[in-house]
Amino acid sequence: MQRYLGEPNLKEYIVFTKVHKDPKYKKIFKSSYKLKVVLENGDLEYKTYKSQTFIRISSLKKFEDTYNHIRERFVTIKEAMQMLQIDYHLKFYRIAEEEEITTKSHICMHGLLYSRADIKRLLDEKEEIIDKYYTRKDLESLYPEIDTVIYFNDILITIKRSFLRLIFNIPGGLGGLYKKSLAEEKAASYYFKRDLEAIDYHEPTEAFHRRLQLELPSLSNNSTYTKQKWLNYCLTKINTSQANVSSIQHLISNLVKCTKYVMELTDSKELYTMSSNQVNLVFFNHQVPKRQQELLYMFVKEFHDLLLAKNVKCYKLGRIIQPKRNIGTKEKTIYPYEQYRKLFNYANNRVLHKIKAIEDAKKKINKVIRPTQYASSWLYVLVHLNNAWRHSDVVNFPRIEFKDTCIKSLTWIEENEISIDDAKNIVYQVMRKDLTVSKTGATANFFCSDDLTISLATAAAICEFITRECAPFSESIIDFGVKHNKFTAYAHKNFFGEFETDFRFESLKMNRSILSYLYVLLEQQGKGAAALEIVQRLRAHYNYSSTEIYIVIPRDQLDFLTQQLFARQNFGYIVDLLAEILYSDNLDNLEQRTNDIITIKKKLGSVYNIEATAGFLNAIQAERKMVVDLLLSKGQDETLDFLFKINAGLLPSKQDNVQCILSESGCIKPQQKECPNCSFSVPNFYSLSALTLSIQSTLEQFNVSFHNTNLPAEKTRLVNLLYKKMDLLVDSCKKFGESEVFKFFEGEKEGYFKLLENLGELSEEVEEYLTYK
Repeated sequence: MQRYLGEPNLKEYIVFTKVHKDPKYKKIFKSSYKLKVVLENGDLEYKTYKSQTFIRISSLKKFEDTYNHIRERFVTIKEAMQMLQIDYHLKFYRIAEEEEITTKSHICMHGLLYSRADIKRLLDEKEEIIDKYYTRKDLESLYPEIDTVIYFNDILITIKRSFLRLIFNIPGGLGGLYKKSLAEEKAASYYFKRDLEAIDYHEPTEAFHRRLQLELPSLSNNSTYTKQKWLNYCLTKINTSQANVSSIQHLISNLVKCTKYVMELTDSKELYTMSSNQVNLVFFNHQVPKRQQELLYMFVKEFHDLLLAKNVKCYKLGRIIQPKRNIGTKEKTIYPYEQYRKLFNYANNRVLHKIKAIEDAKKKINKVIRPTQYASSWLYVLVHLNNAWRHSDVVNFPRIEFKDTCIKSLTWIEENEISIDDAKNIVYQVMRKDLTVSKTGATANFFCSDDLTISLATAAAICEFITRECAPFSESIIDFGVKHNKFTAYAHKNFFGEFETDFRFESLKMNRSILSYLYVLLEQQGKGAAALEIVQRLRAHYNYSSTEIYIVIPRDQLDFLTQQLFARQNFGYIVDLLAEILYSDNLDNLEQRTNDIITIKKKLGSVYNIEATAGFLNAIQAERKMVVDLLLSKGQDETLDFLFKINAGLLPSKQDNVQCILSESGCIKPQQKECPNCSFSVPNFYSLSALTLSIQSTLEQFNVSFHNTNLPAEKTRLVNLLYKKMDLLVDSCKKFGESEVFKFFEGEKEGYFKLLENLGELSEEVEEYLTYK
């Protein structure tokens, strides 16, 4: 700058030493040194006079304006870090570089200045993101019941920008943000499904109202008459249904979906004001499932008839489209017997399946990767091999307990083989359950052949341990991890990975196969009537006829198939007799051994506290001798045929789960009320429930009944009845084990001993009347 030698005009100049002390300039020039640097840089006009430096005021004003202009648009690093709430310089430098923040330098400022507009841009973006996105911490706080990492993973937005990771405290290389609208939608869906699954369909009316509340929280009030009649129709359908819980659930689901169509059609006016075409367009188009169309049509018809009776004009019923179910044209095939046998051997390969099932179970429990549901697949297939059950019945396989077994954990199963006794314990548990057919509500008897017992118990035990960890409140242990619990292609592929290529396991096809095999077995044994019943079942479920059943079963395989398909859980002296007669190696001692079998115990052990009289023993002995003579009079083939009839359940009696060996010729004791007490009966496992209830009732009432009569004949009848029941109890304990049989008593073994106390001091008096009459 030009320097003036003359004396300066103090109105135009200010002496150097006063500038940085002037409050107006102090904010710019923090020290005389900074002012000197500016002077040397030539940014101000000045002059010297008598060793003093004078700065032109106008140039100071111009410099000040420039400075203020820059400071309006730029901030220092300290200010920028405060605005962005950043603690460390290195983080700020990285963000400034990534976000391309404009910088500027100024001679009076230390370091770079940063664009205020760019900083504001980042702050505005921060507010916008906070308004639209959640962090994982936000979700965990809002939805503590939901596993955030897994459930919201599909909407996670990975964040790479350092600025966003910093302000949202996202660890390096991990996490991200979740769009609020999507997260709230998913959370609502989660709670909706949770509430839906929590509905108890054992109370159908409440379940229906709860479903409506969840799916249609507000129903239109513009058609109150239609709404009232529709809801009444729904409740009538629900309350008059005799279906089981599963079917009731499907009915309620369909009625709720139908409610949506009814509300859509009558949103602005009543149904009776609609034309037939309007009704058809909403109710009976191709987008409405046939079952829902049927429910809607029944309502439309009832509604029409109701209005007709009141002489109220409405749509013409004749013009309403009546839905018709499409008749399926799928090919109804069965598995060839050879393929069934291969499948049987494959599913029964514990060495192969146990390891895979346990490995997959650990993955599922630890939520490591997507599980293949291997244990559920294994159990699902095994149940099908012995039972002609629908898919819906198989997947309802009940929970099991490990009381009275050595089974402790998945690790224990991995290191040990389940014993046959523990396996039977598990199978008997399932047999004791009150299982029902999902479609009809009828009782479903479970059967597991001896060949499959250990495999099925192993698969069931693994499934049970998985359920305890993953779904402790579930009532069943087969879980494929999808809606409606379908046997998925993914689970199928993994389970049958080492089986035949292109093999497809189908529940219905296996059911048809099992029933068809039963038909062939019965037909080849000459059991025409029983075979006809099987064909009727096939026809009822699958539109089958006997002419469609073409199966070749080698004769040497008939015995194997019989063991797999016919429940042989029969017990009693007749079963022991048949086994001795048919399979004895030493014929010389046959008579002695048969006598041993039919000999009733003189004293039923200390547990039973009753001793039989000679007259009672001889009378029962005589009846049992009749059975021996009957069986010995038959040839080998005829005896085998007789055993087949028992195993196949072809000798009915007057009571369920009990067979009569004289049923073909006619009952010789029509006056006897309880078949198990008869010497000609063959009870099975499922009769134990009735037997133990009968014994319980008899013991509870015996003391009173015995003393309330003075008639010797009545006392004899009561005592004989009690003794025969106890003898049968002894036989059942020999077949199934004491611990298993006593589980049918309330309080198990302790409960049974408590019942025996009802006999009190009657032992001697009871024995006095123990004479078979």
